[in-house]
Amino acid sequence: MPIIIETINTRGLCGGTFRGPKQHLLEKKIENNDFTTILSLVETNKLCNLSDFLKKHIAVHSHDPAKNNGHGVAIMLSESIERRNPQILMEGYIVSIEVKLMKRWMTIIAVYASPNNNPGIGPTKTGILGILKNRVDRITAIKTSPLVLLGDFNTVMRKEDRTKENYRYDHGNISTIRDLLLHNHLIDVQLEKNLSNQQLFTYQSTKNNFSRLDYIFISKPLKKNTVRSTITKLDPTAIGLDHYIPSITLSDNKPREKANPLFRTNDFVLGNAELNELMKGMLNDMNAEKNLFDPKFDFGYNQNAEENEAIN
Repeated sequence: MPIIIETINTRGLCGGTFRGPKQHLLEKKIENNDFTTILSLVETNKLCNLSDFLKKHIAVHSHDPAKNNGHGVAIMLSESIERRNPQILMEGYIVSIEVKLMKRWMTIIAVYASPNNNPGIGPTKTGILGILKNRVDRITAIKTSPLVLLGDFNTVMRKEDRTKENYRYDHGNISTIRDLLLHNHLIDVQLEKNLSNQQLFTYQSTKNNFSRLDYIFISKPLKKNTVRSTITKLDPTAIGLDHYIPSITLSDNKPREKANPLFRTNDFVLGNAELNELMKGMLNDMNAEKNLFDPKFDFGYNQNAEENEAIN
């Protein structure tokens, strides 16, 4: 079954005009039986007032107790996903969990790097990204298994990823993220999939001001399993999301063994030997005991040429 991995900024999930539509969106995504779904949720606040359905799908969540609004991060999983070792790597900003997908374990890390630059009012973006790099480098599971790192980094990684000349473009945080990616062999999968610069934008602050703040980074070996990469824009007046939704689809693309095309039914395939035995039974009273796949055997059409000539 295909695996969809998305990161969604859910500001206002706990209350306000759009609480209902946002929860309905998450319910539709997580209950889709055509896909296995992993959702990274950022700006979750305390995840209050969630429906019982959504509550049972929250695998790990953390909220900064010093913040009343906005901050918080969670990972939501389809019920069928085997999981272990949920961790809070930084309270309110970084969580992780190990999941078993495509017959192997991998680590999912969700991040909310607050845009705050004032250490007097809470963790800064620079501080959060520094802790993220330190924590990722120390997770031993990542050394032997794939990693998916996703969320709202509030950082523009390239000049092409914003329309305003100096908007959120800070070299220090870019360097931190790039070092993290390099050290842990991660790639920017949506950039690797050659989406155009305009297709990569994930945030619109004003009518004509766009930037890319939300990312999905994956271990290099997972690239061959990535069959689709999209960024979806929803109508903010209908659902209240000011961020777009980056999404990738993974599939185990291991080639299937080729079935013998000679004789096929809905439930099984017969090879030459089995078909030979089947035909022998059907033709038993005709005394057809020869190998039906012997090129010299002509299925009885010319076995008695003399008799055929006499009849003609």
